[in-house]
Amino acid sequence: MSNREYFINWRKKQKEAGLCKECTDPIEAPSTTFCLKHSVMGRQKKKNLDQKRRKAGLCRCGRARDGSNKNCRICLDRNIRVCLSVKLEVLSHYSGGSLRCACCGEQELGFLTLDHIAQNGAKHRQITGGAGGKTYPKLRAAGYPPGYRVLCWNCNAASYINAKSGICPHTLLVEQEPTYARKYRANLKKKLFATYGDRCYCCGETDPSFLTMDHINNDGSGHTKGRRNLYLLLKEEGFPPGIVKTACFNCNCGRAANGGICPHVKTLASANVNDTINPA
Repeated sequence: MSNREYFINWRKKQKEAGLCKECTDPIEAPSTTFCLKHSVMGRQKKKNLDQKRRKAGLCRCGRARDGSNKNCRICLDRNIRVCLSVKLEVLSHYSGGSLRCACCGEQELGFLTLDHIAQNGAKHRQITGGAGGKTYPKLRAAGYPPGYRVLCWNCNAASYINAKSGICPHTLLVEQEPTYARKYRANLKKKLFATYGDRCYCCGETDPSFLTMDHINNDGSGHTKGRRNLYLLLKEEGFPPGIVKTACFNCNCGRAANGGICPHVKTLASANVNDTINPA
């Protein structure tokens, strides 16, 4: 028996006995194959290797990055498949298996998301450390706690903007006291829509409750540089052309999560991915 075969058999016996595959100590948790000591050592070793590769301009796996992304194309596609699988499972649970918006009935997966019924999403994201890809696995691990529903991005965003009532304008447009701040924001939105268009560039949505500004080159974080109010920034810049365009929340958020292509044209997105992986 070669050394390699010996260690393979030894580690197999260790696993069956619930012991670390590097020593004879019990494993840290049922989902691991290492004891606490070797788990910590392994995580630190991986972290150091990741940092070394990042500094060298490589993906964490050691391959070349895909354009401006931090990961290579192979890792990007794998991450997308894993995230999509978890998202499908979570959305399926909270929609009762229907996979549709609880308000308008939208069924395109690229437009669906989770909505906090109590309108406490910001507080929850502070706890989970992020949204979407970080929230879905934790909800699944927690056994799908109540307090969530499946909405499309349009109904999700508009139900918050609608006096933070949690009621989508499809159902009821809540009247609010016309304070100075609300009048100012309403007039600013009118100026923006007059400049950049009063309908979604993709699907043609015209209801102002569902419209927002979408960065043409997917460079929103670089443009806003941490500023939360994009509308005020555009006004200060004199409503510059070629930076943003009018889009509904569905097309805006769906495009951001779909490689810069709206899910309305998802066949084109699939073709681009395939061309990247398997060039002719």
